[in-house]
Amino acid sequence: MHRAGGGGATRPFRLAAPIALCALAAGCHHQYLEPRLFAQVRQNLPEAPSAETLEVRFLSVQGFAIRWRSTVVMTPPLYSNPPLEAVLAGNADLPRKDALVRSQLRPEWVRDAAAILVGHSHYDHLMDVPYISKEFAPGATIYGSTTAANLLEASGVPRSRLTALNADDDNVVDYRPCAEAPAECCVFKAGSEGRWLTIAGGRARIRALCSRHSPQFARLPVSSQGCERTVPARPPHTADSWKLGDTLAYLIDFLDEDGAVAFRVYYQDSPTAPRFGYLPDALARERRVDVALLCAGGFNQVDDNPRGILVNAKPRHVLLGHWENFFEPLSGELHTLVAFDLNELRRRMEQARAAVPPGAAWDGEFWFPTPGQLFVFDRARPD
Repeated sequence: MHRAGGGGATRPFRLAAPIALCALAAGCHHQYLEPRLFAQVRQNLPEAPSAETLEVRFLSVQGFAIRWRSTVVMTPPLYSNPPLEAVLAGNADLPRKDALVRSQLRPEWVRDAAAILVGHSHYDHLMDVPYISKEFAPGATIYGSTTAANLLEASGVPRSRLTALNADDDNVVDYRPCAEAPAECCVFKAGSEGRWLTIAGGRARIRALCSRHSPQFARLPVSSQGCERTVPARPPHTADSWKLGDTLAYLIDFLDEDGAVAFRVYYQDSPTAPRFGYLPDALARERRVDVALLCAGGFNQVDDNPRGILVNAKPRHVLLGHWENFFEPLSGELHTLVAFDLNELRRRMEQARAAVPPGAAWDGEFWFPTPGQLFVFDRARPD
């Protein structure tokens, strides 16, 4: 059951430029929908974490707090929400707004976090992490690419709290999902299987999967590509200085005392072209995913999405984040991103349930959560 409660010398194509141009054209608009209608509200939430339930709270953008018993793993939210014009400028300062973070993020949601998993290093995923990791999740180790680690260290995060998963001297990332190097990659170890990394005192483990970032509009190259191979001399402060780095997806396993997997979670922070970021066949056959945390933004910029990842991971439940307009403050009425068709994505999700062609259907459930909303998932029963 499920329940829910409330690079090079060439200048990169920027994130917001195509969105802004589209906003000026006929037919591009926000959807003024009430996404809360897509979720079901559960009354009488558990008084304490249970071995039989997994709690997943949507924070904002592609940030989630995932709790099983006393173990919490989180992914990065964004609350500062710089305005579109500042992002469009590329070299304009994007000030972090700590007061907005404090007004939206409740300490009890993430203070026990053992890990923060970073998929890529654009500002909308990383700029609030230095403050959140210091003030809200002081015990969390931050995992991500070498670029992410270097940008965060330049932003004041102690290196002792950072783990670069694709460091040259380690072999953690599973590169089997990438048959070829992603166009924007910094590090690529063809064919490497990587390995599980145990976290949270052995109560959980993570598997980083080679992935790539989707185009952001009209299938044009992704913005702010580039790598930070050393720690920058100053903190990143513009959209252009928050470099993409490598893109990773994650499997997160929460483990029983005997090492058996109690819950398996899949996380991505950008839609993926076929096979990039997918579960390698051996992992997909081993166990289906209980909850997939998929990225809605850019869903129509890659082929076979979301059907491909749904059939690959076979998640019982799906939450789709990164649908809300993150160029405006997180308050009042929630709007979708400009030119983002929530109903089209919903249609694609529903079509993925169809059994044509045979064997390509998905049998799970999905929601578009709103910031702060809590979902509670029951443990899967043996078939």
